[in-house]
Amino acid sequence: MLARLSVKGRMYLIIASILLLFILMAWIAHQSSLKSREIGVEKAGQVMLNLQKDKLKVATHSIAVSLGAILENLEGEQEKYRAIRSTIDDIRFEADKSGYYFAYQDTTNVALPTKKEMQGKDLGGLADKNGVYLVKDLRDMAKEGGGFVHYVWPKPGAGDVPKLSYAEMIPGTDIWIGTGIYIDNIDEMKVRINDDSNLKIGKFITKMIILSGIFFVCIVALCLRIVFGIGKSLTNMISSFEDITTGEGDLTRRIKIDSKDEFAKLGALFNVFIENLQKIILNIYGTSETVDESSNVVKKLNTQLSERLAHISNSFGVVSESCAKTSENMNSVSASMEQATTNVETVAAAAEEMSAAVDEIAKNTASARQTTDQTVALAQTISTEVKTLGNAANEIDQVTASITDISEQTNLLALNATIEAARAGEAGKGFAVVAGEIKSLAQQTAMATLDIRTQIENVQQAANATIERIGEVNQVIENSSSVVNNIASAVEEQSAATREIAENASQTALGIKDVNRNVAESTVQLDKINSEINEQRTSIEEVAFSTVEADINSNEMRIMSQSLADLANRFQTGERKFNIGKIKISHLAWRTTLEAVIRGVKTMKPEEVTSHLACELGTWYFGPGQVFSSYEEFEEMGVWHEKVHGIAKNIVALCAQGESQKAKPLLNDFKEARENLFRLLDSIYLR
Repeated sequence: MLARLSVKGRMYLIIASILLLFILMAWIAHQSSLKSREIGVEKAGQVMLNLQKDKLKVATHSIAVSLGAILENLEGEQEKYRAIRSTIDDIRFEADKSGYYFAYQDTTNVALPTKKEMQGKDLGGLADKNGVYLVKDLRDMAKEGGGFVHYVWPKPGAGDVPKLSYAEMIPGTDIWIGTGIYIDNIDEMKVRINDDSNLKIGKFITKMIILSGIFFVCIVALCLRIVFGIGKSLTNMISSFEDITTGEGDLTRRIKIDSKDEFAKLGALFNVFIENLQKIILNIYGTSETVDESSNVVKKLNTQLSERLAHISNSFGVVSESCAKTSENMNSVSASMEQATTNVETVAAAAEEMSAAVDEIAKNTASARQTTDQTVALAQTISTEVKTLGNAANEIDQVTASITDISEQTNLLALNATIEAARAGEAGKGFAVVAGEIKSLAQQTAMATLDIRTQIENVQQAANATIERIGEVNQVIENSSSVVNNIASAVEEQSAATREIAENASQTALGIKDVNRNVAESTVQLDKINSEINEQRTSIEEVAFSTVEADINSNEMRIMSQSLADLANRFQTGERKFNIGKIKISHLAWRTTLEAVIRGVKTMKPEEVTSHLACELGTWYFGPGQVFSSYEEFEEMGVWHEKVHGIAKNIVALCAQGESQKAKPLLNDFKEARENLFRLLDSIYLR
């Protein structure tokens, strides 16, 4: 239930409770005073009664002792009676003379000054209106050593009033003496005491109520002041919270503290909370600026990488087309080589047949003239075939020239691919290996082509020699009729030349087969190279797609950073000191650059490292940033900034000297110096 009340409501409830407590205490005080008065009056009456009892007891005992002394020397009862009567008859006490003594022997009256006619009579049956047999009771008290009896007895002019009597035995006799007093004066005194007490208690209670009322008013005023003070403090806090949560979000506002109570402590803690929240919002804003700048840098890098990957992919396409064209040319060369092989084998067979014919001529010299025409025809056929072989050799020579051009072009493409792979860095290492294999195959193809050209030159020389010899054979055959011996000699020479032609043709056929096998192997290797190039091209396209995704992510990151900035702008954190993101981003990019330099992917000179005076932070530090020179972090930040540039320059210098291993440990020093720089920069930004 109390949880539903406001703090003011609870304080008002406390004040109402104090009021009720005050009324209750006043009533209790009044009742207590009345009770105390009653107890006091009763105590006063009891004290007065005890005083009367003591007075009666002392007076009765005194007279009893005196009478005992008097009666000790008297012999007769009547003489004793007269002595008693003469002693007590004239004794009166109390202001109204209502006090007197009386004597009895058992219940028979001996002396009664107020009613002497009752003397000698038995008054044992005398009783008051309440049935108290006073004579008998006093006798009994006297026999017990003395005692009091309360009863009601008529008082002259006052009616029946309470009376107290005391009786004790007269020493040495059987007579007891007593006296009594009316105790209505005690009641009167109690009434007077009661009235006096009422007057005094009334004045005291009135004074107490007035003082308590004043004290209560002071307490209420103090409580109200406390309530209003608490309400004001809470209102200020609630206003600050409402301004932050639903209003303008002014984080520069602070609660004014002008006390030392718990609310002041709470206000101080709230101010600390707001200050920390302000720093957090500023940090969020600064981080969003840094992320925004980083996303811009990533977007630029992705664009550059996409362009370079597109260029590499196009280069791979050109190389792939060249490899395909080279493979087709190789297939053509292979077909030509197979045809050349067939022709050479035909030449070899013809040479063998010619050799057999020459041998037959040598054996059958006598029939030379008869077969001259046949020999001439055969020689012409051989001449034609040898010319065909020469033409085929020339064609093969042209093919080998084409193969040489293709291998040189392939070598040039491999060189270009190697250069592009080096530019691509890590992504181009696999392609560099493939380009090296292409270059090696191109060199092997060039060497095989050179061997083919050598063999073709041998074939051409042999063919020319064969043609010359066939011409000689024709000349000899034409002159065979004149010189048979010369014919025989020419036949032998022709036989040797024919055997040489057959051997050369066979060797040429073997060489052409080797060339054909090398061409087939080159074709297979080119197909493999083309396949690997296509795989690399696919990988590059995948990387290019990843760069597109990275570009999309950088855009999303930029949108998120803008959302963070918009969220931070909902709060008023004071004027922005500077663009911390723009200052940080240049130094964030240096780490990646230095790692690329150490790995050898990028080449830099020490003079290319920007001076700490000319960078974005240096321009701000020695320019607009001087307004913060009074901050204790400012000078230290300048020292760390200079150290960051110094370490970066040392790393680049070591890498330029080929000492990359020595430069690697400096990266940790660079990272530590940059972290200290950013820490101090954040401290200044958040103050």
